[in-house]
Amino acid sequence: MFGELFFASLLPAFLVTVSIYICLNFLSLADMTCDGSFSLGACAFVTLFGYNIPEMFSLTIVFMLGCAAGLVTSFMINRIKIDGLLAGIISLTALGSINYLILHSQKTMTFDRSPMLFSSIYYMTIIVAIFLFLIYTVLRSEYGTLLKAYAIQPKVISSMHLKSENIIYCAIILTNGIIAVAGALFIQTQSSVTTLIGNGSLVSGIIALIIGENIIRSKTFLRGIFGCLIGTIIYKAILDLVTHEQALSLDTELQSLVTAIMIIMLFALKDFRIVTKNMYARIVKK
Repeated sequence: MFGELFFASLLPAFLVTVSIYICLNFLSLADMTCDGSFSLGACAFVTLFGYNIPEMFSLTIVFMLGCAAGLVTSFMINRIKIDGLLAGIISLTALGSINYLILHSQKTMTFDRSPMLFSSIYYMTIIVAIFLFLIYTVLRSEYGTLLKAYAIQPKVISSMHLKSENIIYCAIILTNGIIAVAGALFIQTQSSVTTLIGNGSLVSGIIALIIGENIIRSKTFLRGIFGCLIGTIIYKAILDLVTHEQALSLDTELQSLVTAIMIIMLFALKDFRIVTKNMYARIVKK
């Protein structure tokens, strides 16, 4: 059940979860742009691949396109003073049309993924490692330090006569660029792309993040990354269990309901262990 396709789709999902972790923990923002950026990366990569553009160069273009989407969102937040959630929704809406144009005014495009280099887990892992290193490098830089300070107390940035706008620009632009790359990696496990392929990326990433943080309390960034990985693995395993033909093999209409029930049971099991542990401690104390 957990074959090569499972791990190939796990790596892009892990990148999405890490990006959402950065936005939620440092900016307290659930950026809806990520759904559109994921689709943007997938649509742009397939189109560039159709023009026989080298894949490394295509990934670079995809990253820049994702950064551009993040730039638009952060510009609306900083300059036009639109609420972060609403700014993300506006960008997501606009990206739906942009993705449609990128696919040559088609909602769906089929392609042959066999010649794609990064459809191999080996190369996909290398790309994911490179972008994780990029995130780590940025967070270790001056902007990363200010981002952590902004997460603790935004007023600290103002008292230091620094522009909080620059921090928002840095985080949103970087995360959307990485999510676009995740979309480009994910589409190499598929045989067709649609303009709506990224729908649900934010929700899936938040669920995986919550699962990971409930299992591993993240006091440091590295522990947070590990929590993102564990949460993504568990969430993807649940999805694979629900959808796999040799497991539950449920109808599409029932998959979302069963997935939600299994996630609730996962959290309930954790709470049950805590309650049992506390009851045992009281009994021993008496």
